[in-house]
Amino acid sequence: MALVNNSDNDLQNKYTSLKSEGLDHTLSETTSAIDVSMFGESNGLADVTLVVEDRRIPVTKAVLAFSSPVFLAMFQSDFQEKEKSEIPLPDKKLQTFVHFLKCIYPNTKEQVTDKENNIFGF
Repeated sequence: MALVNNSDNDLQNKYTSLKSEGLDHTLSETTSAIDVSMFGESNGLADVTLVVEDRRIPVTKAVLAFSSPVFLAMFQSDFQEKEKSEIPLPDKKLQTFVHFLKCIYPNTKEQVTDKENNIFGF
């Protein structure tokens, strides 16, 4: 089993290497191309906004609660998120989270596959 070294110096070296290869896309360039309007903003049904990697994703609580026991507990129990209009999800990656949303939203046709190796955590 290999260990991953994530020291600041190691990460800087990797960034410098990518930059020299012309692959230094910023986070905002990468995440800005992902359309998140389909989850509630475009149809006007959004009643909460999730924040993933500094991107605001308008969503519908009912869809999330119906599809995820974690979100169900978050919205129906005495968690602080129950009353918030904006909920940060700091440990989630935007691309993975959007894929998760596409799998649970009824108006999208994304299929759950084992390619993601169950990384959703919901």
